[in-house]
Amino acid sequence: MDTKSQKILEDSSVANNPSRSGRPSREEEKASLARYDSAALELFQADLAQAHIRGQWQNEVLRKSGNAGVWSDGSLAPKSGGQPFLWQWRLIKGFLEQSCLAVPESYTSRRSLMFNNPELARGTTNTINMGVQMIRPGEMAWAHRHSISALRFVISGDPNIFTVVDGVRCAMETGDLILTPQWRWHDHYNQTANPAIWLDVLDGPVMGAFNQVVFESYGERQQPILNYESDVAEDGRVLRFRFQDVVAALAAMPQEAVSAADGFVYEYRDPVTAQAPLPTLGCRMLRLAAGFSGENCRRSTSEIYHVVRGHGRAIIGDRVLEWGPGDCFALPNWSWRSIQNASSEEDALLFAAHDRPLIDMLGLYREARG
Repeated sequence: MDTKSQKILEDSSVANNPSRSGRPSREEEKASLARYDSAALELFQADLAQAHIRGQWQNEVLRKSGNAGVWSDGSLAPKSGGQPFLWQWRLIKGFLEQSCLAVPESYTSRRSLMFNNPELARGTTNTINMGVQMIRPGEMAWAHRHSISALRFVISGDPNIFTVVDGVRCAMETGDLILTPQWRWHDHYNQTANPAIWLDVLDGPVMGAFNQVVFESYGERQQPILNYESDVAEDGRVLRFRFQDVVAALAAMPQEAVSAADGFVYEYRDPVTAQAPLPTLGCRMLRLAAGFSGENCRRSTSEIYHVVRGHGRAIIGDRVLEWGPGDCFALPNWSWRSIQNASSEEDALLFAAHDRPLIDMLGLYREARG
C-alpha cells in the first residue's frame, strides 16, 4: 500500500475511535468519511485489486445506477437478463437451407442455428439456449451425449423421422415434443424425402455457469435400437409427448380454466411423476382464443416461444414484437409483458419453454400483475 493510502487509513482510524471507549459521534463519522475523497478511494481499491480482493461497497453501484429494481415487499429485484427479441421464420428457413450447403456433413455435431440474445455474450436468455435444427432426407445425426439437457419441438416431422434416446426409438411427428435428458445417448434419423426440422431448447447457459459442460461421442455413427414400440425410457421417464394429445387436452379445457395472462395453458408433465419434463426446463402450450389480449404480468422466470400457428403480438416493456407462424422470440426474466392474438376469428397456438423448475428449486419464483 502506498504512503498516501496508508495515511488516510491511519487518519480514519483515529477519527473513528476518538476515545477507544465508545461509538464515534455523527459529526466524527462525517469528518472521517470526508477524508476519503474519490482519488484516495480509487487508490485503495487499486491496492485491493492487485491482491485479488474487492470491497463489497463497490457493488453499491447497482443501487445507484438503476440496474436493480425493488419487489413489492421492498427487497431488491434482478435486472432482466437480455432483451426481448424475435427471430422471423422466413430468415430462419433461408439460413437452414444455406447451412445444408455450407455444412454438408454434420458428423457428431449438429446443423443447428442457435439464437443469441443481442444483450448476452451467449444464450437466448440467461438460462436457455434456443435454436432450429435441420437434417436432410436420408441423413442421420451421429450419436453422442452431454451433460446439457435438451428438448426438441418438431416443426416439420413424420413417423419416419425419429430420435433414438438410450436405445428407445421416438417418432418425431409435427408438433411432438421429444426429450433428451442429460447424459443420455441420442441420435437423429430422417428416413423421408423431405427435410426434418425441429426446435432445439437446451439448458446450456446454466451448465456453463456451473462449469459442468461435458460431451462424449458414442464412438460409432449410431447406437443400437432396442425398443421400437415405446416412448418410455428404461427408468420409466416419458420421452415423447404427442402433439395430438396436447391439442385434444387444450380443446377440452372449460372456459373457467383460462388464464388471464396466458389463455388456455397445457403444462407438459410426466404422467407418472407429475414433474416437469427436465429438472431445469419446463414446457407449455398456449392456446390464445380469437381476440385474446393477455393481462400484463411479469415473472422471475425467462421463457422462449415458438409460434405453431396464428398471428399476434407480444408487448414486452416498451417493445412490440409482431409474430406469425414459425417465428421464435425470447422473453427475459422479470419483464412486463402482454401476449395478444391479432385475429378476431382464429385461435393462435404457441409452444413455450421456461426455467421455472430451476427457479422453483432455488425458491426464487415470483410474479406480479399490473
